[in-house]
Parts: sequence; structure tokens; C-alpha cells
Amino acid sequence: MTDSRAHTPDQAGTDLPERFEEALLSLRAAARPRGLVLDEVPAPRRLAPFAAALTAETTETQAGTPLASGRFVVLHDPGGQAAWDGDFRLVVMARARVDAEVGTDPVLGAAAWSWLAEALDHQGAGHRALVGTVT
Repeated sequence: MTDSRAHTPDQAGTDLPERFEEALLSLRAAARPRGLVLDEVPAPRRLAPFAAALTAETTETQAGTPLASGRFVVLHDPGGQAAWDGDFRLVVMARARVDAEVGTDPVLGAAAWSWLAEALDHQGAGHRALVGTVT
């Protein structure tokens, strides 16, 4: 990730906080799954003093549309934010095609959250203040 996109314009030309730079370097070093295209995109500008964003989509498509796509945003406020319960927040939006029967299953939302929490725990990724929606 380039420094010019790794923070909002009002921070351009300033040094990145060490912890944020470490987070960006860990993203660069992360293994890239086959069949997934990752691109750096402009990050949200007003959510945090420092931010970075990636988009992802599968190379496999159906009728020209990727089977899954998403966005991964890293937000950092060195002073912390109470709603985050810390100084970092990760925001993930994922979209995937599912069979109509699966998509209308009333337990899908709860199952998706349990899959996320289990995956984070399995990888040893600490987390707190886990919130979101499944639609």
C-alpha cells in the first residue's frame, strides 16, 4: 500500500503512526488466496485520521459477475474511539452468491456470525466489539 492512499488527505505528508504502519505492512505480507483479486482503493475520509482500504473479488464469475466480492477497511485513530473500544477498527463488507434456499434460511445470519467468530478465533485474531448485520 502506498502512503498516499494509506491516510486521509488532511494527513498527507505526515508520518504514519507506528502501529498503523505495522498493520499496513502485515496486510502486504499476508498470503493471497488463489482465485481472488485484491486492489487498493481510496479509503473512507471521515471515519478516522488514518485509513486504508482493499477490495476483493473472485476470478470465478457467473454471467460476468464475480461469485463473491468485498471490501476490507482498516481505520486507526491514535487517540482511540469509545465506540471502537480501542484505537483500531476493521470494517468488512462481503457479498456472495448463495442458493435461494440458503438465502431465505432464517438461521443464515446467526450462522454467518458464528462462522466469522470461529474463523477469527481459529486464526488467533483477537477481537472485541464485534458488530454488524447479515442481509
